[in-house]
Amino acid sequence: MAEVLKGHDFATGHGNAIYPWTDWSNGDTWRITMGEDFKVQPRVMQGQIKVRGSKVNRKTATSVQGDSVTFTFQREDETDEAFLERVGKAGSTS
Repeated sequence: MAEVLKGHDFATGHGNAIYPWTDWSNGDTWRITMGEDFKVQPRVMQGQIKVRGSKVNRKTATSVQGDSVTFTFQREDETDEAFLERVGKAGSTS
């Protein structure tokens, strides 16, 4: 039966809230592993990373290897050209 709530923390109510996006989007290169760092399939996580990048208006580079996803976000102060140079022309970017 439906119920009226006095409040709800929507920041933690969504699946993406479980990920440390602030840390992960700092411009470092990260490798995360299914079952340890995320629960969805690696290609789904890759898509979530790209969506997160577009939400914060930054490019991403991602790569899936087996159960792991390696990725980086464009740094806040990094130009598009510098990002592409850093990740290489072969990097999958969005």
